[in-house]
Amino acid sequence: MHASELRGSQNKRNNRQKVDVVFLAPYWNSDPLAAGGRRTEAFSDSIARHGDSLFSSGPLFEIESINADDECIQRYPYDADTGLDIDELRTSFKFSGLPKAVFSRFLDSHRLALSLKTYSQNELKSTGPSDIHRTSAGLLEGHPLSAQTPIFPSAVLHLPFDHILSQLPHPEQEISAIAYKEDIGNGEPALQLGRILDSMKPPVSLGLGGPSSSGVQESPRGLQSTPISFEPVTNGNKEDPQDVNRFLSGCPSLQSLLSETSPTSMLLKNNLNGLVSIIPSSAVHQLQEKEQKKKMTRLLYKIWIVMKAQGENLISSLKQEASLKEWRRCCERIYKHFNSGYESFQCESGLSAIITDSRCNLHLTSGECFERPVRIPAAMKGIKQATGNIQIVDVVSDKYLELAENDIILRAHKKSYVARIKKRCLTATQDAVIALTEDSDGNGGHDTMGVMGSWKAAVAAVGAALQGVDMIMNGEYTNAFCPTRPPGHHAGRELHAMKAVSNGFCVLNPVACAALYATAPLSEGGLGLSRVCVIDIDVHHGNGTQDILCSTYDPRFLYVSIHAGGANVNGVDLGELGEDVGHHLGRNSKKGIFPGRCGDTSPHKGVLNIPLGGRVTSHALGTALMTKVSPTVDSFAPELIIVSAGFDAHKNDPLNLGGLSAEDFGTLTEIICKLAFKSCSGRVLSVLEGGYGVPCCRPQQLAPANVNITRHPDQNGKKNDNVVEKKTDVPNSEENKLDVQTEPSRKETGVENAVESTTSEATKQEQPVQLMCLDLGIELPADMPD
Repeated sequence: MHASELRGSQNKRNNRQKVDVVFLAPYWNSDPLAAGGRRTEAFSDSIARHGDSLFSSGPLFEIESINADDECIQRYPYDADTGLDIDELRTSFKFSGLPKAVFSRFLDSHRLALSLKTYSQNELKSTGPSDIHRTSAGLLEGHPLSAQTPIFPSAVLHLPFDHILSQLPHPEQEISAIAYKEDIGNGEPALQLGRILDSMKPPVSLGLGGPSSSGVQESPRGLQSTPISFEPVTNGNKEDPQDVNRFLSGCPSLQSLLSETSPTSMLLKNNLNGLVSIIPSSAVHQLQEKEQKKKMTRLLYKIWIVMKAQGENLISSLKQEASLKEWRRCCERIYKHFNSGYESFQCESGLSAIITDSRCNLHLTSGECFERPVRIPAAMKGIKQATGNIQIVDVVSDKYLELAENDIILRAHKKSYVARIKKRCLTATQDAVIALTEDSDGNGGHDTMGVMGSWKAAVAAVGAALQGVDMIMNGEYTNAFCPTRPPGHHAGRELHAMKAVSNGFCVLNPVACAALYATAPLSEGGLGLSRVCVIDIDVHHGNGTQDILCSTYDPRFLYVSIHAGGANVNGVDLGELGEDVGHHLGRNSKKGIFPGRCGDTSPHKGVLNIPLGGRVTSHALGTALMTKVSPTVDSFAPELIIVSAGFDAHKNDPLNLGGLSAEDFGTLTEIICKLAFKSCSGRVLSVLEGGYGVPCCRPQQLAPANVNITRHPDQNGKKNDNVVEKKTDVPNSEENKLDVQTEPSRKETGVENAVESTTSEATKQEQPVQLMCLDLGIELPADMPD
């Protein structure tokens, strides 16, 4: 609240590190009388008896004084243009640790916040902080935020908010139809407080005429449009849906731009017509020869990516942000449409690929190392028990192994680094475990050991990532997960990436290689994407990935890392304090967290590093996702999201740096997939990084008896043992319909839960079973087939 609104001694506190805030719809101050005076009963009984009213009976506004630091004061992520994404709010709420009954109050607080923000921007014309705000704060002896805050009219503050909120849809109700059935992201519109006040003025208040216009823009505009659906026709002629207007539904800015007669608008219109013209007839989707169909799709994709990029360049030159967003949305609709013949776009929850290779377990480590071969069998066990639309590719194609070794790896890592690692592996004696990343001074090799087969394993991990990118971008799969090893996000262009003391178990960097391959020009054998976002959820900062992709600003890449660390944790610097100070992989009060201070700050807008202190918690993770990660990724609008999927922030991980549960990892994966559906039709590649608690002892849901595993024939008609398809019949109910990755099972191993999160929800008839507990590093027993 504004400093001038304080009365009495409150404005004399002379504390510029404090601000007075108004909490909206707080749940903690409910009226005991509303619960029938039975507040002494058990908490669970109280919730069961009173439901939402237990938390919704208190006042809607409460004033508190809080510290004005980054932890307490953060940018509100929603605005009038996007509205409230109820699903995103529900997902982020899971990280709060609050009872489900609090959610309606939580939603009310966001409805109030967005309505007040919209009113202040549109009616009060609020702006960012200025010199006058800072001067006023000095005179009022307060923080600049207290002078920047808008002063709302008394009429607004005295509106009957309780009644207004009670008239809004229940959280479980559908708000409205969206403009185009494949779009995700249009949310509940903001309450227009200006229009509510206008309706109280004559002649409207006298029942004489319609409401006057307040000049406030409706939000979101897409909600006003009629949903468009495309039914594929079967004759493959001119009757196929190639009407441009079908793809422009809910895109008024783009429609307005296309209606102009300027040369730029004409070029853009030609581009859009060209994009729509490449939509294949149904005859293409009916091709029996799988390779012919793939070849045709690859050709269509190349045309699509070139025309999409040309259109973006044209609109960017006009500096029309709204039209640019709508152009991207329109192009993604077209992408979905010409891939509609693939099973990945016919399934309600999409089709997931699991890409691995037995050669990854040629990489052996020392007996004391957490990173061991048992991790892949444990992940594959979870995959085979998962339900949903999954295809397993258990051998990486030679094509991608050659591409990795001869081209992409050399783009990511310096030639000298690659030669050093390869030579050490190939010259190792049989079964001898040696230091792979030791420098010329003998440093940096203590935690990254390997054997003769480690080079083939590392190349196979990179090849799996490249194959996954190709399969996703060609429409064969919605998303893919690569349970491969060794991990890679600490491997940079050369040894000691960003001054790290070692490579932290990593040899080559599959995630960085996949991003470079995806953004390489079509003329150089790449996929030609303009923007790729890497989201690193490992408990350690991915210094190697940042070093390769974002050492300087590159508009093609956005690197996001949520990890343990921060200035209060990593208050040591090797360069300042000498060689005897190091960074520890796990918790150690006398050392910083590996890889050091490189992840404590973000050097430019292509990097978003979010250190969460000495231990990653659910609440801190949820706050970071909602206030920082989601807005940044939405603004970047990636064409592909790659996840460095590390699970060492799990509460049972031996590194002891996190407090996350398997459910938290499932929610985190769900959020990432929803971000991908908003910007890039759900295209997500996930690559295994850390996570060493294998497996934890918890009940889990096994696949029902109607699971069928089949082998796909190759192009010669022979059975292909490398591709396994796994399907189950999932009930066609609304609660089972999720975008890509659904509610996780309750297993407490992060690696297995990642697989569960990429599949459809299990049937209700499944029986829980108990997994036996494995000590770290031992082989899976016979009753746990790998």
